[in-house]
Amino acid sequence: MPKSTNGFFKIEMLLLKILDVQECYGYQISQILKKLSCDNICLAEGTLYPILYKLVDAGYINDKKELVGRRRTRVYYSITAEGRVYLKKIYEEYQEMCSYIDAIMRWEGDNNNG
Repeated sequence: MPKSTNGFFKIEMLLLKILDVQECYGYQISQILKKLSCDNICLAEGTLYPILYKLVDAGYINDKKELVGRRRTRVYYSITAEGRVYLKKIYEEYQEMCSYIDAIMRWEGDNNNG
């Protein structure tokens, strides 16, 4: 059965990859994405945090509150073992889909006239 192409490009995958490399807080994640994508991937808080909350609820990442300064609390996110398994799975799906797209883009038509 063919796989669904829904979610071919998943922001989840990018967030998990960043958290696989280092523990981060939300704003830090958005800045890393922006920098590594040469300002082409910019996530607003309204997009970023619901995805992070979904990943926490799914058990793919943990959140930890830390006091910064006297009154400010910052939430740091880190990937879990389950998150690493999920990251591997969705990255493999992404690579597979890229190979299908590449095959289509290289296609030069059928040489049969009948």
